[in-house]
Amino acid sequence: MFKVQKNNTVKRRIEVLFPADGDGYESAGEFTAELKILSEARMEALADAPFVELVEEALVSVSDVGDADGNPLPQEQAMEAVLNSPQAVSAIAKQIYEMHRGRPFAGADGPRGGKSRRRR
Repeated sequence: MFKVQKNNTVKRRIEVLFPADGDGYESAGEFTAELKILSEARMEALADAPFVELVEEALVSVSDVGDADGNPLPQEQAMEAVLNSPQAVSAIAKQIYEMHRGRPFAGADGPRGGKSRRRR
């Protein structure tokens, strides 16, 4: 039996990656984001919007965000810092889209090993 959940938010670890010299990326660290689970209609309405609009709609709070010296930022400053970082916004948007579609085949370390079982 499918049971409807009453809580419409989830907390997720968000890894922020920055472009690095060469072909790769390097991690700038991780933080925790509390995200609203958006309805299908709201996701559809935001489909063509910039990522920052989607993130502003879904982001409830953040934690584990610090300044350049590693000192924790107050909630308001932490939210501002995250929303002003294109890399953080992109990482949150990716998480929102993965949550929305159920994330069944999310890479080699995903819940089903990263391979679709559908025939093509």
